[in-house]
Amino acid sequence: MRPWSRLASEESEAKKALAELEKLDIASIEFGTTLLALQTAVLAHAQVEERQEFEKPADEANEKEPQDARGRSGRGDCTPVLTLG
Repeated sequence: MRPWSRLASEESEAKKALAELEKLDIASIEFGTTLLALQTAVLAHAQVEERQEFEKPADEANEKEPQDARGRSGRGDCTPVLTLG
């Protein structure tokens, strides 16, 4: 499934769940279970979206970083020199 298609499907499911919640008595067990299912789905969606949005730029940045002849990036690869004296 394409990402935009998955997102549209998830949005549609969320709207259905919200519509169902509006029909239920807030004190009912069914309300609680429906709300919990919606909360679980929203959190799972957010985790996937964060992973896609935040890991991709980090991966791209690592790929673009120049490397020396030994394949090192140049960040954190130098050995500090202590001069006593």
